[in-house]
Amino acid sequence: MKPGKILLAALILSAAALVEGCSVMSKEECLSADWESRGLNDGTEGKSSSVISEYHKACDVYRPVDEGAYRKGRGRGAKIFCVPKTLFSTGRSGAELTDICNDLPEYGELAVYYQRGQIAYLAEQQVRWFDDLISKADSLLASSRWFSKGFRIREMRGTLASARLKAKTAADRAVNAGMNTDVIVPDLSSDIERSGIPETINRYADADDSLDRLETEMNSNRASVMRYEGCMHDKDKDKADSCRREYFYYRDQQRQLEYEYRQIELSVGL
Repeated sequence: MKPGKILLAALILSAAALVEGCSVMSKEECLSADWESRGLNDGTEGKSSSVISEYHKACDVYRPVDEGAYRKGRGRGAKIFCVPKTLFSTGRSGAELTDICNDLPEYGELAVYYQRGQIAYLAEQQVRWFDDLISKADSLLASSRWFSKGFRIREMRGTLASARLKAKTAADRAVNAGMNTDVIVPDLSSDIERSGIPETINRYADADDSLDRLETEMNSNRASVMRYEGCMHDKDKDKADSCRREYFYYRDQQRQLEYEYRQIELSVGL
């Protein structure tokens, strides 16, 4: 039976590799290594066959790697790792499957379990994607700054909430199906992407963050302007001159910040 297919291209991120990093070995470890045992451990953990090149780099100068013994152990470990439950769990976690199972004659059948787990993982990622956008929309609606855009934001949020409900239903179905059933998960995210809603929500959210930052900077800067304005006419000439320089510096800074603030408002139509 062919595995269920999932159309989540917009959500597929670079999955975390399944512990493929090199295990750097010291001189002592190289000299005392039991290569069959190390192969068994690596196979049981699902490590890639490429890890042996790291062993060669670390150990060949002290003692040649016994590839025959290593591969024998790794083959035994592969049979422990490459079982339906482990492969499903690997896909379900979002981890990448290495080449650990490639040499097994039943690899084609086993890969189905990994793919089913991956489908469940990606289905839940789609729900999280919608949750993130809805959270941003809610944050915008909670700010009086976006009052003029309120109707449009609520409209977009409604569209996202409706799609999110469908995505959650599909994700629950994929998770509940487990490793023994194929499912198809619709690519709801791509439809929403084409509507332009994510781009608009993210643009508004980015602008909101920038405006918050600028408001904080302007408030701090305004306090500095007032502080130095108060001592510009001090009887102490040196102090007055120093205050005057600081005053004009912060005044110019304030004007620049206000300009940036207005440009961002204009860019989103506020």
